[in-house]
Amino acid sequence: MKLDAPEITIFANMQHTHASAAQGGPSTAPETIAAAAKATPVDADQLPLVDSAASNVLKKLTWANAKSTLKTYFDTLYTNNTGTVTNVSALTLGTTGTNLSSTIATGTTTPVITLQVPNASATNRGALLAADWTTFNNKQAALTPAALTKTDDTNIVLTLGGTPATALLQAASITVTWSGLLAVSRGGTGLSGFNANGVVYASSASALATSSTGLNFDNKNLGVGAIPTDGGACTNIELPFGATISARSNTTAPQLAMMSNAVGNWFAPTYKINGFATQYTMQGFDGGHVWYVAPSGVAGNAISFVNGMTLAQDRTVTMHKYGAGIATFSAGGVISSKATTGTGSVALTSASTAWTPVPTATTPGATPPTFTSATGTYIRVGNLVYVTYDILFNANGTGAGQIKIAGLPFNLAQRAFGAGVEIDVVGFFTLSNGIAGTDFIYVGKPDAAYPGGTSYRLLGSFTYSI
Repeated sequence: MKLDAPEITIFANMQHTHASAAQGGPSTAPETIAAAAKATPVDADQLPLVDSAASNVLKKLTWANAKSTLKTYFDTLYTNNTGTVTNVSALTLGTTGTNLSSTIATGTTTPVITLQVPNASATNRGALLAADWTTFNNKQAALTPAALTKTDDTNIVLTLGGTPATALLQAASITVTWSGLLAVSRGGTGLSGFNANGVVYASSASALATSSTGLNFDNKNLGVGAIPTDGGACTNIELPFGATISARSNTTAPQLAMMSNAVGNWFAPTYKINGFATQYTMQGFDGGHVWYVAPSGVAGNAISFVNGMTLAQDRTVTMHKYGAGIATFSAGGVISSKATTGTGSVALTSASTAWTPVPTATTPGATPPTFTSATGTYIRVGNLVYVTYDILFNANGTGAGQIKIAGLPFNLAQRAFGAGVEIDVVGFFTLSNGIAGTDFIYVGKPDAAYPGGTSYRLLGSFTYSI
């Protein structure tokens, strides 16, 4: 509280008597000094007062009247800032500072308020500039928070995180873990483990399985119902009891073999079980096929295969006994017999086969003969070939001499003879002969006359060696 001169005078006079001692009045100073102190006065408390307006007589003043008098005086000196703002005389916007702020310029019921709104930036809070609006507006369409939902099952557990945990907000997160076996229907195997080299396979329409003996793969050899034996330089597919398909991966000599009761490298196999073994190979390096046989052996022992039969690339087939060929079938179906080591020779016969005769006149003249048809068959028995021909003339023209029939299935090894007949027009016998080293014969009448004529039909047969 601020006291001016009149108030100081009043309180100063309180320490003096209302009358001087010469006047015989009582003195209050000693009594005041000796009185007990009171820190907080109340309205009913009293103070001594020298009344200057009444000849300085002593009077009393209550604390309530003292406060009322002082308030009335001080209200004339200081503005009372309490109460209700009835009007804002001015609201001013500024852009200074780095944050939103406000100031009051006049402390009355009609103050002037300044609101500082700086331009927004990476460091300032404030108003968004028009130049920045396009960038801000294109960042993201309006977001509508939505509650997250999750469905757990026996394999997958979803954990929702963020603030709040069930709202699709920037801080939301989803954690996916699983436990136990992942079912096939959910992209797993449904298996808790695997067998070494075991192949996983579909055991039903909705389940997978693995077995070391059902399907077994060691990164080169495959076992089906068996654990495969190492094929060495070969790649094998092995079935139960030694049934093996073996491929030799070689760019210069590719070969494929099929074996029975034989496992491992196909050119150095061993018996799978006690008993006989067989092998068939397809040889990519020469186009041949070879069938092998082996004597009965003991499981685990090496197999000594011997050649039983060979089919060469030129279609020649050779059968073997005791390692030596006993019969050879050539590309044209020819069969040649060879002696064996103790059982004599073997006679083999080919089936009847068609061939196409090519007839001409040895002296064709200006208009050679033409033919409606020319057909034939042959059978080879060992080194002998039995040939038939059927030739039908269309028109003879100026043909003369003899009829030459070329195109025999094999060349003659030596001179040979045959016979025939014309059956459609005149009816007569013919004779034929061939020369060694050629593939044709000559046909004529017994008197060496020309056997041809319009609509003639010549039938005949011819046997020769090759």
